Amino acid sequence: MEKSLLELLQRAALEFQGRELLILDIGIFPWHSSIELSLLFSDDQCARDDIAAWPHYDYSKFNEGGWCSAQPVAKQLACEWEKTSDIVGILKREAQVVNLPSIQEVLSSFKLAEEFRVQVLNSDDSHSPNYYS
Repeated sequence: MEKSLLELLQRAALEFQGRELLILDIGIFPWHSSIELSLLFSDDQCARDDIAAWPHYDYSKFNEGGWCSAQPVAKQLACEWEKTSDIVGILKREAQVVNLPSIQEVLSSFKLAEEFRVQVLNSDDSHSPNYYS
């Protein structure tokens, strides 16, 4: 996951240079063998809690083949899900990847909002805690 996330975040940092990043959402859907990376910027005009309405929802374009390096990771998570159905364990472990020094370094290349946050939520739980926190 680290390598895949690094690749996509580096691309996004260049593409959105100068825009203030408010939320980085990492959507993990092992039951669909899918991972989505979505970005919300401070100047985006939409509801913060409606990720699918963000202008840069699924920036990764995973399901359209836009994030090829994450395909093996998604398949591995799907296999784990089939064996254990432990979504909390999967989300917690994947959220830890964002704390790796390499990922933190790329995040620091963005212009981050004062209230910037990373979120890794359980999409099947409307009251999900943030597993990144």
